[in-house]
Amino acid sequence: MKSRMKQTLRYLEYHILWPAVFRCASLRKPDPKTVLFADPYSRTLTDNMRPLFDALAQDGRVKLKTAFAEAPAPGESGLQKRLREERQHLKFLIKYAKAGTLILTESYLPAYAVKRRKGQEVFQLWHACGAFKKWGYSILDNAFGASRKTMKQFPMHNCYTLVTVSSKDIIPAYADAFHCDPALIEPLGVPRTDVFFEPDFAARGKEALFQSYDGTHPGQRPLKEQIGSRKILLYAPTFRGNNIVEAHFDTPLDLARLKARFGNEYAFLYKLHPYAKDGFKVPDSCKDFAFNVTDCTANDALAAADVLLTDYSSILFEYSLLDRPMVFYAYDLESYIDERNFYTPYEDLVPGPIVKTQDELESALADPAAFGPDRLRGFRNTYMSACDGRATERLVQRILNRL
Repeated sequence: MKSRMKQTLRYLEYHILWPAVFRCASLRKPDPKTVLFADPYSRTLTDNMRPLFDALAQDGRVKLKTAFAEAPAPGESGLQKRLREERQHLKFLIKYAKAGTLILTESYLPAYAVKRRKGQEVFQLWHACGAFKKWGYSILDNAFGASRKTMKQFPMHNCYTLVTVSSKDIIPAYADAFHCDPALIEPLGVPRTDVFFEPDFAARGKEALFQSYDGTHPGQRPLKEQIGSRKILLYAPTFRGNNIVEAHFDTPLDLARLKARFGNEYAFLYKLHPYAKDGFKVPDSCKDFAFNVTDCTANDALAAADVLLTDYSSILFEYSLLDRPMVFYAYDLESYIDERNFYTPYEDLVPGPIVKTQDELESALADPAAFGPDRLRGFRNTYMSACDGRATERLVQRILNRL
């Protein structure tokens, strides 16, 4: 009964309420000089929006608007949360109806429920580089994906006029995931990777990481002081679970063993996925070896890392731009394939050794030859060839050319 009620409410929103609000707000022609940045989950500009927003603000020829998630009230009930989110969606639709260009980096259901107005552009910058785990229309009826019936009733990704990607080789994957014409997808690059090509990116990012954990909290020593001269092994796994509500992550490593073997050479930093910040446990004996940097930016963590240890996270694409070694701890690969699967077989895609046990991990870390620099260069050329430090510039020009 509860599920049926929820489905009925979603139908009324998608097919009646949202289109009606959009039509009412469409009395005037959309303003080609208004660029709207919107995200249903973030409360501020996402890392892929920020470079474009700042560049357009500096140019000054367009009017910039935003539509982001509203902060929850203290002690907010389930009903209050639902009303807050609905208010957020309606405000977005009113702004969208008046904008010349809409910028997205995530799925946004209200945008798909209405018919894009004549003259409007909708740019999907997406929030990930490359094409790794399947998503969207590529995983219908899978454990992680929506059902075909649901997607038919509530279509998604149906309003884009441009989808930007990190390489021409991944266009087929995005066309499948978004169920759209490949002609809409262009390898213009990913704005948030532009900083990777700045000469001081690595040094600046590492220093920013240390400043984020500078020991200002009571009882905390500065991270830089605790790491000392050791290299940084960054662990950045993705979450587990069939959806973001059920997202979780548990500690799959014996940190005491890693410390005993590598503690003098490496400091172990771990950055967990935003959907699964809990579950990773560090024993007291490893507090001088393992450090939580989940709250720092991904770019700062990557800039600081000498070696990246990950699993199925798309963070490997950005890290490949730094030409540094990666190890892939895929201890649950078979179950993850059942849950999500990949556009390219995992073993053929990742540019580094795949390990499934603690013993294999330690052997890979101890053997520099296992990292395969030639394979890393080939990977970067295939998946990140459009990322050259000028993605933001190209997108700004695309927007300004409409004026």
